[in-house]
Amino acid sequence: MRTPKIHSLNALIDFLNENKGVSIEKYSKEPLDSNPWLSGFIEADASFQVRTTLSGKYPKLECKLEISQRRLDHKGFDNLEFLTYIAEFLDTEVKKIRSDKPNPEYRVRTTNIKGNIHAKNYLLKYPLFGTKHLDSLDWMEVVNIFDRKEHNTIQGKEKIVKIKSGMNNYRKIFTWDHLQKFYNVKI
Repeated sequence: MRTPKIHSLNALIDFLNENKGVSIEKYSKEPLDSNPWLSGFIEADASFQVRTTLSGKYPKLECKLEISQRRLDHKGFDNLEFLTYIAEFLDTEVKKIRSDKPNPEYRVRTTNIKGNIHAKNYLLKYPLFGTKHLDSLDWMEVVNIFDRKEHNTIQGKEKIVKIKSGMNNYRKIFTWDHLQKFYNVKI
């Protein structure tokens, strides 16, 4: 556990260690890419984004993974520490957003192909199994197009536009075949 919920868990661990004679460690020292924790977090709180603005003077194609979280949790603990950990893994940084709103947020967003490839490789190792699974597969295909530099070609742009047209809220076809592998995942 890496979110501020860790404070409640640590209080329980302290209680057990002091009163039950056990010795439980508080913090996970495992690297982020050594377990599926981030996959669960992505499933809950991330979005896969593909931008295709082809008209105008400056056409723009982008492929991003974005995580937004409120700055303080319900107990007043700051979310910056664990978001910084994720940002470093994705070769990006944490930005403050909505600072003028009642509930300001932090945002972690991949901003380069290196960060997108880190995310893609992680998701290949620890795939999503919920409603974002199909979007993650489409997003990874767009990452591959960028990695091969095909996004600079007419065919690559057309392929990205087609993929985007079936993602997120535009998805019309859902398959759940990936769930057959759910209990076979080796962690």
